[in-house]
Amino acid sequence: MSVKAFVVLAVVVVVAAGGAGAFAYLSHLHLASTHVAFADAEDRLEIARDDHADRVAQEQAAASAAAAAEDAAEAQALEESVAADLGLTPAGPPGLYLQWAPTTDFTCGYWDCAAFVLVSFDATCSSMVYVEANIVSGSTVVGFTNATLGSLRPGETGVVMLENFSGLTGDFQLTQVNCW
Repeated sequence: MSVKAFVVLAVVVVVAAGGAGAFAYLSHLHLASTHVAFADAEDRLEIARDDHADRVAQEQAAASAAAAAEDAAEAQALEESVAADLGLTPAGPPGLYLQWAPTTDFTCGYWDCAAFVLVSFDATCSSMVYVEANIVSGSTVVGFTNATLGSLRPGETGVVMLENFSGLTGDFQLTQVNCW
C-alpha cells in the first residue's frame, strides 16, 4: 500500500473513530510499517554494497592479471630481442636458447659430429637437458642421435655434442630439447 493511501485511510479511520486512541493506534501502525520499510532498505543497501565490493574485487583481479600478462609478454619480447642480437635461437623450453658452434671450435673423432651452445636466460633444467636430433641426408632422415647435459639454471651456459654413429652422411636437425 502506498504511503499516501495509508495516510488517507488513517485520517478516515481517525475521523470515524473520533478518538485519540484510534489516532495513536494508526500512528503506531504507520511507524511500524515505516520501520519495516527502512529495515528492508538497509538490507538491500547492504546487498548492493557487497555486490559492488565483489565487482570491484573482480575488476581489480582482472586488471592485475592483464597487467601481469602484459609485463610477461614485454619481458619475453625483450628476452627474445636480446637472444636474437646475440645470434641465439629458441631451443624449445621458454628461456632456453641455442647457437650452433662453428666447426673450427671443436673436433670430431671417427664419427661426424656437431656441437651447439645452450644458454639459459630464465629456464631451469634442474636434473638435465635432453637433446634429440635427426640425421638428414637431403630430405631423407637416415638416423637419429641424442645427448644429455647436466642441470642448467638461469644464467648458465652449456655445450652439447651430437655424434652421427650411423656411418651415413647427413646433417643434424634438432627435433627435441627438453628440460628435466
